[in-house]
Amino acid sequence: MDDRAPAGGQPTSESLPEPDDADQPPLPAKRQWWLAALAWLLSVGAFFVPQRIPLEWYPLNEPGTDIHYLEIKCASNADGWVTLWYDITHGWSDIDQIKFPISPTEQTYTYTFPLPDAPMIGLRLDSVAKGGAFTVHHMRIINRRGEEVRAFPIESLDAVQGIASVRSLPPGWVITSTPDAAMATVLVEPFSMIQPVGMTGRNIHRCLLSSGYLAGMLVILMLAVTSAFWRPTGWRDFVGHIALLALVAVPFSAVGNRGLIRNTVRYAAYEPVERPPHPTLEITIVADRTCETQLYWDTGAGFAEEASLHRSCVRVNEPHVLRFPLPDQPLQTLRFDPARSPCVVSVLKVALTDGKGNTAREIPRDALISVNQIVSLTPTSEGLRIESAAEANDPYVHFSGEAVEAINTAADAVRADARKSR
Repeated sequence: MDDRAPAGGQPTSESLPEPDDADQPPLPAKRQWWLAALAWLLSVGAFFVPQRIPLEWYPLNEPGTDIHYLEIKCASNADGWVTLWYDITHGWSDIDQIKFPISPTEQTYTYTFPLPDAPMIGLRLDSVAKGGAFTVHHMRIINRRGEEVRAFPIESLDAVQGIASVRSLPPGWVITSTPDAAMATVLVEPFSMIQPVGMTGRNIHRCLLSSGYLAGMLVILMLAVTSAFWRPTGWRDFVGHIALLALVAVPFSAVGNRGLIRNTVRYAAYEPVERPPHPTLEITIVADRTCETQLYWDTGAGFAEEASLHRSCVRVNEPHVLRFPLPDQPLQTLRFDPARSPCVVSVLKVALTDGKGNTAREIPRDALISVNQIVSLTPTSEGLRIESAAEANDPYVHFSGEAVEAINTAADAVRADARKSR
């Protein structure tokens, strides 16, 4: 056999060494920029999938001193749970609540809870049920400096269900539930929106930090996978691949934080809905027991249950303001039922307001006329004392014709102001 090389000095195929795959470097990965475009397209659609995220899940190391806390100093005479719901423009939601257990004690304890960086437009309290009494020394919103932002006195409470009584116990108040109540609920009127100072800046900071952390982790994970089949051929190749991975990671990090981002935008742009003026009859009473009151109006069709409003008086021997929004039609007759059973009720004040606390016309208390199951109407230094019969089951009084006319005139003025404000 002739081992000499062929002419030209080139070795034959038999003389070439076998290649060793282990010694070969991985082939460079081709940068496919269309993947980034696809990632952005998919993430835009996924961004609008609903996601509810409470902002307090994203704390800041240095949040400043203007974030809000809810502070409540309270005690109870029964075992149970206390739930505080806050409406941050989404309505009542299970993730927007504070719930804590409470046991019988005469000593009040102070609880402090962080609140989300969001505008608060409503507050609700679910107290202990089954006849329990929940004592509140004070309830307020404070900042990190301990400064009071908003306090909630007894005047801000409105009984909703399962409440036997609400009475003052200086400097606070006591809520007692009915014996059969599975839930005892009062609404706490904030009177105006409560918004933390610097809220938007802190929320943007949270968005940047959270999205940045998530994007960085995604880049690291994708880089680890890519390095299994790619080695950079130079710094430009390395930077190009990192840029591609970042373009894929950034939109998906925004998707992961879409609830936080969308809440931040929503809260920054939120403007409270201004409640338009509306004619409202406010009757301030003091009752010797809890009672169910009712106001009937006749606009030409006579008295009917659907042309009436119920209001519960749960404060015993203390002033309680009953608010009755009136219909848009002129009134012909007005009837007030102070209770559904024997009672003694003193009417301290009657006024037609715009529903926002501004009095349009004060109505004389002697404008009330005894009609059914009323023993006496007695003027006193404080107001008009109404005493019903011992066997009364439907006591009521009427407003005089002059009073009804005065209410109609004042109501027309309130409606005119409402039309101007639109």
